[in-house]
Amino acid sequence: MSWELFRERYSELQLSGLRDGSREAAEVRPNVAERIVKPKPLASMANAEALHERQSKLLAGNESTVGPKGKKRNRGPRSAQTIKSHMASVLAAKPF
Repeated sequence: MSWELFRERYSELQLSGLRDGSREAAEVRPNVAERIVKPKPLASMANAEALHERQSKLLAGNESTVGPKGKKRNRGPRSAQTIKSHMASVLAAKPF
């Protein structure tokens, strides 16, 4: 399955019942994953190398671009809980 098709189906099946704010928050994680790993097929997000790369880059703060008052900047390393949340969102996509 292509990444684009996955994103469409994920939005339709998983996010359609959420409130606007929750849906927007849930879209952030796949957006960050997309910027870091740049997947073509969905399977490229779920292999061990891609997962490790994503985790390492998240820990380093890559693609963390929203700073105070909407200014774009790298905010630095992310917390362990944030990393766990991001990784869980990718692993949740595996059944697709």
